Amino acid sequence: MESQEASGDAALKARIAELEAENARLRSARSEGPDIRGVADALPVLLAYIDRNHRYRFNNRAYEEWFGHRREDLAGKHMREVLGEAAYEGLRPMVERVLQGEKHSFEQFVPYKDGGPRHVAIDYVPDRRGATIPGFFALVRDISERKRAEQALRESEARFRAMADTAPVPAWVTGPDGIEFANQAFAEYAGRPSEQLTGHVWTEIIHPDDLAAVAARRAAAWEKGEPYGFEARFRRGDGEWRWLMVSSRPRRDPDGTLLGYVGMAVDLTDIHAATEALRESEERYRSLFSAIDAGFCIIEVEFAPSGEAVDYRFIEVNPAFEQQTGLYAAAGKRMRELAPDHEQHWFDLYGEVARTGRPRRFEHEAAALGGRSFDVYAYRTGPASAHRVAILFNDVTARRRAEKALTELNQSLEQRIAAGIAERERMEEALRQSQKMEAVGQLTGGIAHDFNNLLTVITGNLELAQR
Repeated sequence: MESQEASGDAALKARIAELEAENARLRSARSEGPDIRGVADALPVLLAYIDRNHRYRFNNRAYEEWFGHRREDLAGKHMREVLGEAAYEGLRPMVERVLQGEKHSFEQFVPYKDGGPRHVAIDYVPDRRGATIPGFFALVRDISERKRAEQALRESEARFRAMADTAPVPAWVTGPDGIEFANQAFAEYAGRPSEQLTGHVWTEIIHPDDLAAVAARRAAAWEKGEPYGFEARFRRGDGEWRWLMVSSRPRRDPDGTLLGYVGMAVDLTDIHAATEALRESEERYRSLFSAIDAGFCIIEVEFAPSGEAVDYRFIEVNPAFEQQTGLYAAAGKRMRELAPDHEQHWFDLYGEVARTGRPRRFEHEAAALGGRSFDVYAYRTGPASAHRVAILFNDVTARRRAEKALTELNQSLEQRIAAGIAERERMEEALRQSQKMEAVGQLTGGIAHDFNNLLTVITGNLELAQR
């Protein structure tokens, strides 16, 4: 063993001599430049030369800062003495491999005896001297801060994944190569495991008619690093196409470099269906609104501070409104502006409907509108605070005039009928009197006939008596 160490010392001394000679040559060529030891001491990493016997033959000043020992005190000491038993045993397999001529780079948690436990990145480089390897160069960097940051990042990602998996909507994280993470809701929607949704799988489930526009918008957002969103159809796991509203926000590293996007999607299919139904309903309403013969309008009642309805503004009128009322271009205007003398009872009625929400059905004459009469059904529409009333009405002026004429005719007929009845009764009474006289006449005639017959008998008998 001692002969091996002596041989190693000789080789090391020869190597150091070579380095010092080279250093002297460099100093002579560039006298202003630092020497090799100065350069090594300026490095914020451990730099050492360790011989085949695992003993330090050279180390830079960083060893003093890490382990609290003077550089001179470390020369010739075994790695076990400097690093501690546990640290040495953890590194020993790599040391033996590098001394066999294999360059080795690795990261490891090392429980140093004096420097405390650290995460380090280590490069072991063999010192080749032809067929022999008298030692190796060791470069050790403290990466504890990076490891702590990585651990914090892993914990943060774990929290994010846990939070994302509890979200009721699809969510994902993308990078330059597409989706890197998809949450449970996304997997359930797509009907695939999350692991099968990475990359550009989203292009397989988006509707072909929407793909080009979405890809263009995504590319433009990536180029500028801006948020972006869109609505498109995506195939659900059961094959149904659903409308999704996608919102994506950029994610960046501490330096501001764009790493990718965090996205989420909300299913708008039911909203789209409701919107379409509303649109169709609106079209039907508009068709009916324009086609009906009845007048229709929506007004906004205006109240005085006292609570009295003083005016109303026309919000919307249908085509029949003008024909029914004789008011033109009424939308947006107030009734007092169009008919200043309009009767107050109209404002009171509409004000009551606006306040109470109770519908009203009535007929009234509007003297200010040319004496027209209207059959009106009024009901509140919208929130109570809007004071809006919908009015469906018909001009019943002609009907009411006809009813008046009919009433007058009925009254005239009643008088004529009464006169006729009176005349009939008079004639009937005369007839009755005539019938009575006729009966008396008939009775008298009968009595006279009977009396004549009696006289004839008497006369006959007298004649017989005289004979």
